[in-house]
Amino acid sequence: MKKLILLATLLVTALALMSFAAACGGGEEATTTTAAAGWDINTIVAGIEADSTIAADLPDKYRTDGIKVASDIPYPPWEMYVGETDQVTGFDYDLGQALGAVLGVKLEFVETVFDNCIPSLLSGKNDIIMSGMYDNLFRRNDVDFVDYAWDGTSMLVLTGNPEGIVALDSLAGKTVGCERGTTQAVLLENLNEQFKSEGKEEMTINQYDAQPDALTALQSGKTVCDLTDNST
Repeated sequence: MKKLILLATLLVTALALMSFAAACGGGEEATTTTAAAGWDINTIVAGIEADSTIAADLPDKYRTDGIKVASDIPYPPWEMYVGETDQVTGFDYDLGQALGAVLGVKLEFVETVFDNCIPSLLSGKNDIIMSGMYDNLFRRNDVDFVDYAWDGTSMLVLTGNPEGIVALDSLAGKTVGCERGTTQAVLLENLNEQFKSEGKEEMTINQYDAQPDALTALQSGKTVCDLTDNST
């Protein structure tokens, strides 16, 4: 755990330095574009110099083997594949490559089911998690967080909102979906307890291994609402 805390501390420092590095690199003309991002992360990373002071504090294990990143791919816009290829893109991936440039090491993104991200970290299979994961007290029992984005929850419904869903109260008695292991899953379970205490009909909650599966369930009519991240 001490190694994880040290790694988290180094990542915080690297993030602080990157605010300047990104500002300097933003004006460079990209030669290619990543999916929907509008820039080539490789071009930007090429302009970031490794910080020898930070790199010196990195344990030998990471300098030699690099850093393995557990990531729930695909989970756009955080992490996803470019078309039908195995090339990863997205906010987390781009940020990870820039972090690796500052630290002078390679960050390898490993496709990991969201619910397995923390277990994979605790078992040593992966070294960090970059997967749009909420920082909450329950997860802090097992891991340390470096907060770098603000996230909320969106309620996705079919075009035209045929079920008239306008708030969480509208979900009573309906079949809803979410990704397994997420904050939204906990939110829905707590909401069902609230409905029960208020004498309202409880929801049927369908949990899926990946967010694209939850979205497909909504589009196919298996659920009437999909709760997912609303990222800024």
